[in-house]
Amino acid sequence: MSNQPNPPATGEATAPADALPAGIAVGATVISWHDYSPVIYGGPTDDPAVNRLKIGVGTGGLAVRYCGPDLVAPADTPIPERDGRIGVEKRPRAEMPYGQPGAWRLTLPQTDHLSWHRLKRDAVSTGLRRLAILDWHAGRIQTGPIVLPHTGITVPHTRLTLRKLQAMNTSDGEAYTAELLWDGKPAGSIENSGQGGATFWYPFDLDVLNRAQMDAFVAACRDEHDKPMDEEFVLAWLFEETRTARDVARFARAGELPVRTLAAITSGDDEVVDTFANAYYGVRGASPDDRADVAARMWRKCPDAHAIEVWTGERWESLPRPDGTPGLIRVTLPTTGYVVLQTSQRDGGEPREATTYIDAAGRMDDDAAITHVTAELAELAVHAPSNVLHTWRLVHRTADGGDRELMAPDPVRGAGQPLLDEPAR
Repeated sequence: MSNQPNPPATGEATAPADALPAGIAVGATVISWHDYSPVIYGGPTDDPAVNRLKIGVGTGGLAVRYCGPDLVAPADTPIPERDGRIGVEKRPRAEMPYGQPGAWRLTLPQTDHLSWHRLKRDAVSTGLRRLAILDWHAGRIQTGPIVLPHTGITVPHTRLTLRKLQAMNTSDGEAYTAELLWDGKPAGSIENSGQGGATFWYPFDLDVLNRAQMDAFVAACRDEHDKPMDEEFVLAWLFEETRTARDVARFARAGELPVRTLAAITSGDDEVVDTFANAYYGVRGASPDDRADVAARMWRKCPDAHAIEVWTGERWESLPRPDGTPGLIRVTLPTTGYVVLQTSQRDGGEPREATTYIDAAGRMDDDAAITHVTAELAELAVHAPSNVLHTWRLVHRTADGGDRELMAPDPVRGAGQPLLDEPAR
């Protein structure tokens, strides 16, 4: 590490790529020892102790910094909000070297270089950025692709986060907004009007997050099929990722096991081309190890789901349909049994019908069947989406095709999170 990061500029030269640390390429966007905002790395100069800044032309507005590669780090290197290793102290002006901007002195570990700053905040932000560069070169900071667990998209880092999520249903979908953070600092807001349009980013402070940084982040993102993503979809999926993480945490605090159902998107010939999470549930009194019991309960509750997954604490894992579990169309009409005829209708949508056989072998009496369905309805009222109305009818079906009605309860509307449209792709 150079102990003289700010000598006068002389000439400039470019080192071959194999002379640079892994992850530092000439032309890459980087954070620099010298610069408050990201710059383009131009390579080292003839003299390792010399640096130079050149106003960027054709670089998206970013300047080009020529300096030793040990004085820069990739732009996605996380910069901490605080770090006890930096020392910032206001010294008497008599101690301040000639030509320095102010009396706030910055000291850092691993280097004997002192720098002086006009404001305390300037000294602190400079120290945090320089520590991030030092840590990256020391191997204490790992950057690279990260797969987000709830949406499956890949992001280059987790410096970009959301908070203060708000959403509401509209006639054409869902409107939502959230505050966007970069390294924990407010950097703007994202908004979607809920009228079928794109999700937009509105910056607060371009010194915190600028267009080049956002473009670099988006360019490195991939969807769950490893395809590049447009900015509007990156923002939409970050919103969904954050909301799901919040809901999963809420289930965990309540002592419930998070489970979700997936719906299929099909082509014109009924081929499944994609899936999306369409409902989330909290299963009481269960753990990720209770796979067989949770699978039986959830597949009985959601027989027409395309797939059902359970949250293990780190990832979503499939709950295969148990052998012999009744489901829509997949079950032969029993000789005798108890049948739930269910209609679910999302607000503003067409009704969907499902038939569930709860006792294909005829081992249940009327009282047991009624008790079973009553318990299912009570759980549905707590956890089902609040914008879906469920109508159930319990009948006893015999071989001659007759239905003896046992109960026809009032329609049930849940108190859970509303069922949401999949963001446009």
